[in-house]
Amino acid sequence: MKKSSNKPALLLGCASILTLAVVIPAAAFGPLGGGHMEKRFEAIDADSSGELTEAEIASHKAQRFSEIDANKDGALTKDEMSAHRKAKREARQAERFSEMDSDGNDALTLEEMKAFQIARLEERLSERFSKLDSDGNGSVTEAEMDAARAEHMEDRKEKRSERANKRFSRLDADDNGSVSEEEFTSAEPGKSFADLDADSSGGLSKDEFKKMRKGQKGSN
Repeated sequence: MKKSSNKPALLLGCASILTLAVVIPAAAFGPLGGGHMEKRFEAIDADSSGELTEAEIASHKAQRFSEIDANKDGALTKDEMSAHRKAKREARQAERFSEMDSDGNDALTLEEMKAFQIARLEERLSERFSKLDSDGNGSVTEAEMDAARAEHMEDRKEKRSERANKRFSRLDADDNGSVSEEEFTSAEPGKSFADLDADSSGGLSKDEFKKMRKGQKGSN
C-alpha cells in the first residue's frame, strides 16, 4: 500500500506564509531578525523593568569579563576571548539543535527542520502583523501599512542622525560646535577638508558633516 504524503499540505502552508510575507513588506516594520538583541536586552535588564540603567550595564559588562577571564587573573588574552566565543557558539548550536529535535532522539529529520523553520517564520510574521494592525481588528489597511512604514523610516532617520551627532562630537575636540581642519585631519587622515568645508569658514558645521557622512554611505 502506498504511503500518503503530506508534501502538498506542507507546500501549501509554505506558499501561504510566503504570500503573507509579500503582502506585509519587511520595510514596514524592520528586519525579521531581532530575537538575539531582545535576549541580550533581557539578560542585561536584571530587574525586568523594560529599561536599562547604567548600573545594570556596568554589572553585565563585569559579569561578561569574569566569564571570559578563565584564569581569573584580571586580564583577557586572545586565547581566552577565542575560547569564550567558541563556547558561546557551540552552546547556541546545541540549543538550536535541541529546539529542532522534536522527538529528542538526537537526530534531525528533514521534516523536523522544516517544521522548526516554518514555526519560527509564522511566529515572527504574527508578531509583525500585530504591530501593523494598530486597531487590532485582525486586518491591515493600506493606511496602517503606510503609517508603520513612515514610523520605521523616521526611526532609521533618527538613528542615523544620532550616530552622526556622536561622531561629530568625537571630532569636535574643543566642543565649540565646529570641527576645525586640525581636528578633522587628526581624526580623518587623507581626506580633503577643503572639499567638505562648503562655506570655506575654516570649520565644518553639523550640516556639512552630515552631508559628508551621507556621501560616504552613498559611495559604498
